[in-house]
Amino acid sequence: MTVKWIRILSVAALMPVVAMAATFGTVVQVHGAVADIAIDETRGNLFAANFAAYRVEVISAGNASILTNVPVAAPPSAVAVSPDAHYLVIGLYQTPVSNPSSPNGFIGGFQPNTGGLVILDLTTGSTVQTISLNNPVLSVAFGSDGKALVVVSA
Repeated sequence: MTVKWIRILSVAALMPVVAMAATFGTVVQVHGAVADIAIDETRGNLFAANFAAYRVEVISAGNASILTNVPVAAPPSAVAVSPDAHYLVIGLYQTPVSNPSSPNGFIGGFQPNTGGLVILDLTTGSTVQTISLNNPVLSVAFGSDGKALVVVSA
């Protein structure tokens, strides 16, 4: 009988904590699979690498809505905004195996020895450079000196 009362009292003691729990932020539904996110505090935007949809979603932090998207040639696996908020670097995983006769244009799977980077100028909205790599990009980050660190799969 003592064990039963201890369990009831334990649950009762936790109830005020549960009652004080709160939700923060606003959910923005993205159709696909988000692999990485980066924030642009200068413009109040969030960039979400939508791996499944082959694009980066540009989300307004102010009104919690998708503003636009940046299509890319391969699944985006990583995103990073430069410290000066001038550039967005998008890491590309691998190039998909294509088949023009299939309904979606792809067979499935990825081509070996592929990957890359796309560098966007956030002030103009244009692509500065596209770099092909022999390995898929796993992560991208900027240091305080403005140089990007790119981690690839071996």
